[in-house]
Amino acid sequence: MKIFTRIIPFVVSVFFLGCSSSVQMTATYTAPEIKAENTCNNIFISGVFAGDTARKLLEEAVETELQEEGVSSLASHEIWAGTPEDIDLSSEALFKTLDAAEKDAILTVSVLAGDSESRFVQRGVTYEPITMNPWYRTYDGYYNHVGRVVYNPGYYASGKDYFVEINLYDVDSRELIWSAQTNTYITADLITLTENLADLIVDELEEEQLILDNEA
Repeated sequence: MKIFTRIIPFVVSVFFLGCSSSVQMTATYTAPEIKAENTCNNIFISGVFAGDTARKLLEEAVETELQEEGVSSLASHEIWAGTPEDIDLSSEALFKTLDAAEKDAILTVSVLAGDSESRFVQRGVTYEPITMNPWYRTYDGYYNHVGRVVYNPGYYASGKDYFVEINLYDVDSRELIWSAQTNTYITADLITLTENLADLIVDELEEEQLILDNEA
């Protein structure tokens, strides 16, 4: 049911030396109008950060976890040969592709600096991204803002703290369905982290009944 620069080598160390194999969700948000019976069964996965190798590994890990739950998915690196910095992932061409592939949702995974406008929300604090920043409300607004920021040379630099933010947008309305943030502070190897983060994301989507385990 439908409801809803260049590669910077440093980003790999930021992302995968800044997170933990015991990575946890610290804050989640579900749009109040979303009903439990409204689920996504065909999801487009988009990593929104510089660093093509890390992005591909993470997208593949999420795709594998979704497929294990019987949820169809497609990753951005599978349909575009270039890096996100060279591609407009908010264009009408994207939505034509998603419509043709019958995708019902877009899952974005972003690596953000703690001092960015997308603030890291401490555990126990109410997380309401649309109230924090109105451009969260739609995929177009989010991608155009965050993409412009994270692909700016120098965004990923030493001395900053980073966190991972995940958003789920409805393809038809392009509006935010669900959002979450993770902790990002203990070292872990790249492959272990991507697998654990992907597992956490899909488990949370299932717990929120935004996807159903079709393999059960």
